[in-house]
Amino acid sequence: VVVVVVVIIVVVVVVVVEVIIVVVVVVVVVVVVVVVVVVVVVEEEEEEEEEEEEEEEEEEEEEEEVEIVVAVVIYFSLSKNDDGDDDDDDDDDDDDDDDHCGVCKLN
Repeated sequence: VVVVVVVIIVVVVVVVVEVIIVVVVVVVVVVVVVVVVVVVVVEEEEEEEEEEEEEEEEEEEEEEEVEIVVAVVIYFSLSKNDDGDDDDDDDDDDDDDDDHCGVCKLN
């Protein structure tokens, strides 16, 4: 009878230890899988953010290029004389009254 009780106790202890080992292994596997999934998701989000930042930088560069072109066009259109002459020096032989709008003639 004592031998049977000892064998039953040993079998129960072995089964309990095996169940504990299986539970620990399952928990470890689940934790590893969760960590891997989280790392992959975080990396994908970082890549998406980097792509969005690159796209925003490209758009800003394009906007700056457009602003520069517009500024150059405005500069050249304002710097041209009415007679189509591109030089900025005034010709002294011309009558200065022709270049004025008429407001200063009143003075």
